[in-house]
Amino acid sequence: AEPAAVVPDVAQRLDDERNWDVVLAALDTLDLDRRAVFVLSDIDAVASAEIAATLSIPLGTVYSRLRLARADFTAAVTRLRLQRGER
Repeated sequence: AEPAAVVPDVAQRLDDERNWDVVLAALDTLDLDRRAVFVLSDIDAVASAEIAATLSIPLGTVYSRLRLARADFTAAVTRLRLQRGER
């Protein structure tokens, strides 16, 4: 017999959609150069050296943009959640 399909409950699906909306909105607030590095590194899991080669920028610039993008992203998520009345 086949195992029963796992169906996420409606509340979980709504939470997931709200979280995804916040992530997308926060990404939209990032400077394009920082967003590119952030997405490649933290979402696509591309190594920093490969990001540097792909974008034709020094490795130190990758690290700097990533650090700044993470801080900007965190601040944007916090701000968006507060605006939506979330914690």
